[in-house]
Amino acid sequence: MTMQNLTPDKNSLYELFPVPQSVIPLEGEVQLTESVHIVVKTELKEATLPKLQSALSEAGFTYTISEEFTEGQSHIVLAGNEETGNLTEIGASDTNLSKHREGYSLTVENRSNGLIVIAGSDSDGLHYGVVTLYNMLKQSPNRILKTCRITDYPEILYRGYVEGFYGYPWSHEDRMDLMAFGAEQKLNTYIYAPKDDPYHRKHWRELYPEDKAQEIAELAAAGHANNLNFVWTIHPGDSIDLSSEEDMLSAISKLEQLYHLGVRQFGVLFDDLVGVPDGRQQADFINRIDTDFVKAKGDVRPLITVGTRYCEAWGPSMQDYFKPFVETLHADVEIMWTGAATMSNISKEQYAAPMREIESERNLSVWWNYPVNDYCDSKILMGKIENLNSDLDNVNGFFANPMNQAQASKQAMFCIADHNWNTDAFDTERSFAASFKALAPEVAEDLEIFASNSCYLKDDGGISGDFLFDESWYLQDDVQEVREGFEAGRDVSAPSARLLASFERMEQAADRIQEHCLNRKLVDELEPFLQAFRLMAKAGQHILHSISALQSDNLLRMEQHNEEAHRMLLAMEDCKVNRLKEEIPFDFTVDVGTHIIKPLIADMLVLTAVRAGTEQKEPVLGYNRKNIALASLGVTAEASSSVNDNETGLKTIDGTINSGKWCSSEHRPHLTIDLKEPTTIKQYRIVNCGHPEAKETKYWNTRQAQILMSEDGEHFTVIDEVVGNKADVINRILPQEHTARYVRLQIIEPAQTSLEGSGHTRIYAFELFDERYPELSEKVNTADIAFEKTGKVTIHHANKGDIIKLYGSLESDSPFAVSEAALADGQDITFEKADVRGNRIFVERASLFSLPSVRTSKGIE
Repeated sequence: MTMQNLTPDKNSLYELFPVPQSVIPLEGEVQLTESVHIVVKTELKEATLPKLQSALSEAGFTYTISEEFTEGQSHIVLAGNEETGNLTEIGASDTNLSKHREGYSLTVENRSNGLIVIAGSDSDGLHYGVVTLYNMLKQSPNRILKTCRITDYPEILYRGYVEGFYGYPWSHEDRMDLMAFGAEQKLNTYIYAPKDDPYHRKHWRELYPEDKAQEIAELAAAGHANNLNFVWTIHPGDSIDLSSEEDMLSAISKLEQLYHLGVRQFGVLFDDLVGVPDGRQQADFINRIDTDFVKAKGDVRPLITVGTRYCEAWGPSMQDYFKPFVETLHADVEIMWTGAATMSNISKEQYAAPMREIESERNLSVWWNYPVNDYCDSKILMGKIENLNSDLDNVNGFFANPMNQAQASKQAMFCIADHNWNTDAFDTERSFAASFKALAPEVAEDLEIFASNSCYLKDDGGISGDFLFDESWYLQDDVQEVREGFEAGRDVSAPSARLLASFERMEQAADRIQEHCLNRKLVDELEPFLQAFRLMAKAGQHILHSISALQSDNLLRMEQHNEEAHRMLLAMEDCKVNRLKEEIPFDFTVDVGTHIIKPLIADMLVLTAVRAGTEQKEPVLGYNRKNIALASLGVTAEASSSVNDNETGLKTIDGTINSGKWCSSEHRPHLTIDLKEPTTIKQYRIVNCGHPEAKETKYWNTRQAQILMSEDGEHFTVIDEVVGNKADVINRILPQEHTARYVRLQIIEPAQTSLEGSGHTRIYAFELFDERYPELSEKVNTADIAFEKTGKVTIHHANKGDIIKLYGSLESDSPFAVSEAALADGQDITFEKADVRGNRIFVERASLFSLPSVRTSKGIE
């Protein structure tokens, strides 16, 4: 893979991002004088002149400044919209920019020793013209600029990011750095809303202590210095009494502290609340703050809010909650909305639909939950953005929710800023490639290779469709050719060679990022992902060498490469990223190569062994499971609680998975199935969030639960307990069959990160069976078989209850050695003097309540 060629296209003389609305080339170029004269004809924002001075100094210029023209120098004229008519004769654009807020024209003319005129429709637009000139100067060696006229303005007015994720908040240094980076991308808003800042949410009534207050003051000052508005928000909804005058005064007192620290815009947030909220009461609270504080100050920008209903898919009633919330709010309060679902593809329709439903003509603003990864903590999201539609012209603002990894978030922020400025011209491919040059130009290609193979994401986007970010797209043809060709018995040496080169380049990319990237904070953020990425690249190389060895009939060599590939896949499980969940640190195994590369490696480990005759092909069991816990059979389900009327216990017995889930925020809730008559139960299944049809993160899979049964619905007995589950589906055969009318699922730990029952319960199906449908036992991996010529055979990592059988071939009916059942998980089972004949043994595992595994094998020379 090589970086996309970003040579300017026919519509651009420079690589300018965000892409301007219009760039018209004029004839020739101009060489500016070493000393240029800045002519200031209008009032400037605090950040504008320092930005221009910095741009000139970095490009090697000296400069002077006045309100008049001089002789013998190139001129840079900074003018307001009111001056454009007077400046037309010296090269200013005659375009009327007054209808476009934050618009500007920039003209480079080869006259009077070189003339650059930047005219803004307002002071913000003039500042963005200076930012554009800064980028042009960086691409103009020897002081030579190409003559042109740029007419430009943003299509979305409020553009920025909301630090609205759960987990470790950004460091103060990262916040300051991202404000500078965002300003370079012409973003204008930073909404401060970290869920785990206690003074923002949990302890919102308390004033910031002196050290934290000083940081807020520095952020507010940085906003002015970068022309990027710092918005501090309060999230009082978890504990506020909206009818309490004391709580109202506490909120205003808190905002007063922030005002005196220099903050000039605020937000009041009511997202992610438990219970049934009152939209009109929330809006009245916000309006009171608007009247008594914001409007009273006179120099504070309009409030920003997000309600408890913030998407189409779920939440309090649109008519009973959201309609009065919107209708009651003051007209200039900005309302954020995530779209069709919590994670949503973004288009005009996703922001028109909710307004149609409540019969409102008010425009919303986008709270876009990307690249935020607090719900998929194992991922680093730096993918190609293909789900922002160019028709988005009915929103006031667009605020992206980034990752806890601040530096890595810059990649998506760059692309989102590019889209928001000029939605019609947004080019996914060019923006993606350019983002890495903006992030770390010295390793841009390496970062693009890393990101392209570690960015897969698929979540539920509601009616907008799958919230999908593809991965390894440039490898897919070769991967398909290798996979299909191998299965068909064709020579796959050509696509294998191309894939081998790609995997070698991936390994090199990981090394180069760690060694040469100048942004060491970025390297620290990526460290565990780079470790896993390198291991995966090596595993890929081994699997391709395995294919080659098999095609050369070298089975032992094939087996060695397969074992190395398997070992590296296992080593990837030790690559952890530390995250904060429910205020407790938690390690997650990082996830890279999810969609294409890891499945290829895992599949080829099996296919090569089966083709070589060293492993059995897994049989298709073909069960027609008859679930007796279905609403269609008259069965009912009652949950102890549900977060809303759309996510009740009935979802678990409707016979589908993709129709939704039972969701509860109660501490250790339960779900009770009434079968209507005493029924024999032999097996049950619980479908968790990680199931492919659920389209949610596996870190919300239920970790611990109990199954209880009752004849009368009042007195329940525990008949099974699940502990330490990670699986997407809990599938358990009961040691003894039980007869009962009522079956209860009692949640103990609802998610992988739960502590003492914390977190939300999410169950997609709870199935009961009056017959047993055993699954295959887990096969013994070749790497876990130790085989010596003396006849000593050791099987590592057996599970409690496992029985190991040794055979002389794949087809043999009788084992020549059988172990006792393993007494504990992780036990080694050793056969000291097995009657081994030949140079290969075949191994089968039989686990409790399961069918025998497929046979695997190990050979020696």
